[in-house]
Amino acid sequence: MAQLSLPSAVGTYVTAVNGHDLDGIVGSFIPTGVIVDVGRHIEGHGAIRRWAETEVVGGRLDVLEEHPTAHGADLLVRFTPPGSASGFRAWYRFAVTEDGITQAGLTYA
Repeated sequence: MAQLSLPSAVGTYVTAVNGHDLDGIVGSFIPTGVIVDVGRHIEGHGAIRRWAETEVVGGRLDVLEEHPTAHGADLLVRFTPPGSASGFRAWYRFAVTEDGITQAGLTYA
């Protein structure tokens, strides 16, 4: 993957997903962080851990486009779920602070 100019926490998230690093995925979020995954609200480290453990770890996240925003970054990605031979395109919209990701909105592209 080419070097991206992502906010630190977003780069940590992408690296952790591709490294199958559950603690890294969870740790990229602030403790009260929220994921909105196609309408499902996943809030806090415990819920993010359960979500990532069953739906993310073992998958592959390829960044296709990167768009910095005032409060984070929007990424067009191809996510290939664990155990799948093919992936899907999605927009991942991250809001971040210096402490980590505060919210990630995941929608199909």
